[in-house]
Amino acid sequence: MDAPTIVPVGSPIVELFLEQVASAEQAGRVTPAMAVTARGRLYDLQAKTRQGGLLPHEAARRAAQVVSMAERGVLDVE
Repeated sequence: MDAPTIVPVGSPIVELFLEQVASAEQAGRVTPAMAVTARGRLYDLQAKTRQGGLLPHEAARRAAQVVSMAERGVLDVE
C-alpha cells in the first residue's frame, strides 16, 4: 500500500496574495510590469511551499512583503 501524499498547507495562502495583486492592478495601485513581477515571485513562493522547502507561515510573510513592495512601487522589475 502506498503512503498517503502529504500536500503542504500554504499554497492556498499564496493564492490569496495572487488575488490581491490582481485586484491592485485592476484598481491602478500596481503597474502592469510590477504586477507581472509580483506574480512571478508569488508563484516561486507557492512552488517552494508545495515542495516543502518553505513553511506556510514563512510563505505568507514573504508574500505579504512582495505585495506591499509592489504597491509601493519598490519591487525590482526584472
